[in-house]
Amino acid sequence: MEKIKQQKLLLASVLGLVGFIINLYPLPLFANVQLILGNASYVISAVLFGPWYALYTATIAITGLFISWGSPHVYLIFLIEAVCIGLARRKELYSLYASIAFWIAIGMPLFYLYATFYTNLPNSHLPFIVLKQGINGVFYTALGSFLVILTPSFWLFQPKRKDQQRQTFSAQLTYVFTLVITLALLLAALLFNNQFIKRQQDLLSQNINESALHISNLAQAYINTHSRALNSAANWLSLNKRNTEQQQIALSKLHQQYPGFITMLITNETGK
Repeated sequence: MEKIKQQKLLLASVLGLVGFIINLYPLPLFANVQLILGNASYVISAVLFGPWYALYTATIAITGLFISWGSPHVYLIFLIEAVCIGLARRKELYSLYASIAFWIAIGMPLFYLYATFYTNLPNSHLPFIVLKQGINGVFYTALGSFLVILTPSFWLFQPKRKDQQRQTFSAQLTYVFTLVITLALLLAALLFNNQFIKRQQDLLSQNINESALHISNLAQAYINTHSRALNSAANWLSLNKRNTEQQQIALSKLHQQYPGFITMLITNETGK
């Protein structure tokens, strides 16, 4: 019995370290939105060992996310999630369904309150950010649960309960299909959204560059026109033998044709 506990603790520690490393480098999707995958480690621990091992694994894995983000809310929300998924597995509830219920009832409301009172995020962006957090949570939960199914060595750690009725084969098969469909749909939605945002950003950048080039050309044409006007006025004044007052009258008429000049005045050698 002691050996089994040591094996569980060792595997929980390894899962935590793997999650820690992955969480140090969250995947950028678009803008400042990032995809968290390292949290799948404590989902695996919750499915295999229950809530307290999941809490231990989550504490290690989430530390990487805290180092990456520098925000303490990750400990509050994700540790609660780890315990909830572990408790749900003790009740023979599937982890994916438990994750969806957690994010709807606890996770997203908690994150919304934290973002409202402790961050400077604009209110117009909060619904999108909160929804993204919930979708991300369901995604890594589905990923962790699917890895448990795909890894035969994990099956040795599956809890065996004689006093509780196990899920029927049809229920388990339905759940596997649900996992596959959920992963496929979320991955496709994330990739499509990423490509769509990237395309919009490229178009916006192209429009900005074209606008900047157009404005630059207009500004240069404006400068060239006024430079030619100055050269013409200078040549005309150097050849003109009229007195200063007559030159100023002529220069004022030229100024009316080029209102872009603030002043066009005749001065003496001292600038008066």
